[in-house]
Amino acid sequence: MAATATRTLPLGSSHADAEHPPQRPPRAALALGIGLLVAVAFAAAFNGAIRVTDASDLQVGLALVGIGTLAALVAGRGLRSSAHAGGWAGVALLAVYGAWCALSISWSIAPDESWIEANRAWGYALAAGLAVVLGASLGRAPERLAVAYVGLATLVAAYALGGKVVPSLFDHAGEVSRLRAPVGYWNGLALFCALAVPPGLMIAGDTARARLRVPALAGLVVLVSTIALTYSRGGLAVTILGVAVMVALGPERLRTACLAGIVLVGAVPGLLVAFLRDDLTTDGLKASQRADDGLLLLLALAIGLAIAFVLARMVWRAGDSLRLGPSATARMARLLAGLGALAVMGVLILTATGWVGDQLDGFTKPRAERVTDPARIVASTSGNRWVWWKEAVGATWDEPVFGYGAGSFPLVHRQYRQQRLDVRQPHSVPLEFLSETGIAGAALAFGGLGLLTAAGIRRLRGSSGAERAYAGALMGACAAWAAHLWVDWDWDIPAVTLPVLIFLGVLAARAPGSAGSPLARGEPGVPTLVAGGLALVLFVVSAALPALAREKSNDALTLASKGGTKNLREADEQAAAARRLDPFALDPVLTAADLSRRRGDVRRSTDLLVQAVRRQPDNPRPWVRLAQLQVLLDDTRGALRSSLTAFKLDPLSPTLFTLAGFLVYDNTRSATATGTPLPVRVTVPALPAAPVAPGGPIPPPAAPASPPSAPAPTTPPP
Repeated sequence: MAATATRTLPLGSSHADAEHPPQRPPRAALALGIGLLVAVAFAAAFNGAIRVTDASDLQVGLALVGIGTLAALVAGRGLRSSAHAGGWAGVALLAVYGAWCALSISWSIAPDESWIEANRAWGYALAAGLAVVLGASLGRAPERLAVAYVGLATLVAAYALGGKVVPSLFDHAGEVSRLRAPVGYWNGLALFCALAVPPGLMIAGDTARARLRVPALAGLVVLVSTIALTYSRGGLAVTILGVAVMVALGPERLRTACLAGIVLVGAVPGLLVAFLRDDLTTDGLKASQRADDGLLLLLALAIGLAIAFVLARMVWRAGDSLRLGPSATARMARLLAGLGALAVMGVLILTATGWVGDQLDGFTKPRAERVTDPARIVASTSGNRWVWWKEAVGATWDEPVFGYGAGSFPLVHRQYRQQRLDVRQPHSVPLEFLSETGIAGAALAFGGLGLLTAAGIRRLRGSSGAERAYAGALMGACAAWAAHLWVDWDWDIPAVTLPVLIFLGVLAARAPGSAGSPLARGEPGVPTLVAGGLALVLFVVSAALPALAREKSNDALTLASKGGTKNLREADEQAAAARRLDPFALDPVLTAADLSRRRGDVRRSTDLLVQAVRRQPDNPRPWVRLAQLQVLLDDTRGALRSSLTAFKLDPLSPTLFTLAGFLVYDNTRSATATGTPLPVRVTVPALPAAPVAPGGPIPPPAAPASPPSAPAPTTPPP
């Protein structure tokens, strides 16, 4: 036995490590890694960086990190930019997708949102490119990245779980019992935690990182508990998928599977308390009402952690002896085959009894549901996703190549919807790409992601030992994200997409010591620095302008709400600045129009509303606002025309129903009837042609486009 036995190296080491001790990583590489980690932490802490202002801050921060990285590359500060075949091409395709989003402004029905989508895509491409440099410059980059992200995700999950455990300190789970803070969206929080489970399992089983195994195990229990308490079915499903992919790709499959089961067992006591105590599942309770059950949950979590630690010690002590022999492997294969056969038989029986058909029927039909009910975890409803998917498919069918413009689905949804529930995304990233940017845009985006993945697989195949194990764990996390994006709007949540692009970028890079060298000093580096730096500066400007415009527009609304001549004047100045900063935005124009009306300048208000209609003629909002002003001007014909145009763009708008009913009820009203003196009638400038509805054109009324020029009385008639 002694003669034939082979010595197994720990997971965290290799023969190369034994012969060549690891050198201290370059400071520039460490700074780059810290910068990317801070970016992910910022996105997670500020509601997923979903809001335009937060996303702008994130993009500006990434650009600043990019400028420093570019300078270090050109100066030869130990950074490298070598990638496997397809790596940089994938980054380039993502950048081209951003350019396609920007180009779609020319035909988009929501040009301001298209600009924001272009900035988002460029930010993702920049993050992936920086990650390639990190992976090529930092030794053991996949391993270090895994440890850093697991630590960050554990902190995020602990904060989220604190809303139930210690509500007096973290009272963010009172209004809604379903966990969502700090990411701001329960499914986003579940996915953010799910991305950390595969690398967390790898750390917990790494014999070379004995000091981190216990913290990793505790973090996994917290992560799994948080995922379950988001009530996210997709989050739970992709967690299982990510672990399965990691087990299939990495070594020590039996140990990893055992640790996964132990983590699940450790989470059970806490989940039982969290699901069975009414104070922890009821919305709208005060922190004092939830404090006792929170302490009970904390005790249950501690018991679960103790159980998990005892079971994990058995696995750790077993070491290399925890293996399946040939006969055990054969029995396991037969057992899995038998379970698969039973599962197929069960599905056939359920199909024959009609149960499967009933579940599919419930999945496709829209229905109201309590989204904060823990029972939704086992429900078969789609959360109205099926309806939104059909809308996106219909939009893609009508505009297959170019789409309606990046970020346009909120308006597309209004044209195609058959229910009044508003939504901003179809809750499916592929369908979002297809309906907004067409086949061309979807091909660019998924082509870039596919090339990065292919480059990462090349690195995975060419590595061994700890490098392969941690690369497999990161690839498992990427697989979880790739599955989840089909059923949610992950692309619009930087907190869950940014980590995946960093994972892919690091995996696509060539490890230090392989082919490739830093960019050389001298003449070739100067043009690179100038061109890259200029591009990043332009990106900073592009990312900052829409956010500044929205901030000034919000400031204008705040000042206007205070009333007073001075505040209204300052609010108008803020709105004017917002219009200059973002020439595509609608809100600053509508705000300025409202301010002008309140100040008595009806003509300017009318001109601004017409300007809003010309900016976005496919948006029902400016048409509705114009119709409302025309009602005040006693221009029934013009109000009917504007209302009809808005109806084409949003047939189910409750505002339109109210407005139309008012017009039909009394189209001969006077100032006495309305109780408000009517202003002098203003001639409305020529409006653009009404857009065509998806179901075909609706013939306009025979009434003229503009009201008669005869002025209306400014005082009530006798």
